[in-house]
Amino acid sequence: MMSRVLAVLAVVLLAAFFMPWLGPEAGQIAGTSCRGSPPEISGFSVVRCLVTTAIGADGDAVSRSFDDLWYLWLLAAIPLFGILTLFAGLRGAGSTAPYAVIAGGVPVGEAIYLLVVDGTRLFAYFDIGAWLTLVTGVLLVILPFVPRRY
Repeated sequence: MMSRVLAVLAVVLLAAFFMPWLGPEAGQIAGTSCRGSPPEISGFSVVRCLVTTAIGADGDAVSRSFDDLWYLWLLAAIPLFGILTLFAGLRGAGSTAPYAVIAGGVPVGEAIYLLVVDGTRLFAYFDIGAWLTLVTGVLLVILPFVPRRY
């Protein structure tokens, strides 16, 4: 039963990954301005921007980009582990919990990191996708450890 709940939360997390996370005014603050990206910033647009920049850059630029923006590169783990959580949950496997904890831990960890480094400044620009990702991430981290009553 819990694996099905985690699968549903994985679907919500995947949907939130493509929703707007930050409004247009937050692009420069987040460090994610990219040529040709939409005015609203989603998790997908951040990852797409990093990948296209890395493909067009030389090795040193990619290394600097990774060193400076490693926390943004981790965003690619959200859909990866969200899909793994979804498939494991639909299969009813007992191995759903580790995938769920990683899928939920990435956005929660990112939020904690940004809170420590940048304070609450960026949180003022959060849009529906960011809040939904954060809430779903917290649930994916906590629910596998909740004792079940049978």
